[in-house]
Amino acid sequence: VKADDVALVPEAVPAQRATLASNLETAVTAMWDSRVSVGDRVLVVGFGIVGSLVARLLSTIPGVKLTVADISQGKLDLARAYLDMRDANGARPVLMEVIAEGSSVQQAEARELLGRLETD
Repeated sequence: VKADDVALVPEAVPAQRATLASNLETAVTAMWDSRVSVGDRVLVVGFGIVGSLVARLLSTIPGVKLTVADISQGKLDLARAYLDMRDANGARPVLMEVIAEGSSVQQAEARELLGRLETD
């Protein structure tokens, strides 16, 4: 890497926040490329790191009607339906997918549901 291509992270920026820089750059570029403006209706599909950053940036534009959809939430609903039917074999692989690809909140819920399977 050439020295001219390197930017030092200021001491005041925590390392956990600095690791988001490249994802934030992606989110900013997505927002710019979308040309969203005041009053637009916007759907952000996926609420992982980049999706949540895009949603946060878009929420700062006055009048934007923002909707976020995440497939992992649908998978959690499916897993709950399997559990309601007492079908652990159906629920287990769906919960494992949410743990692998969901948001931290969804992962925690999936782990809790999976833990219930192990104790039943």
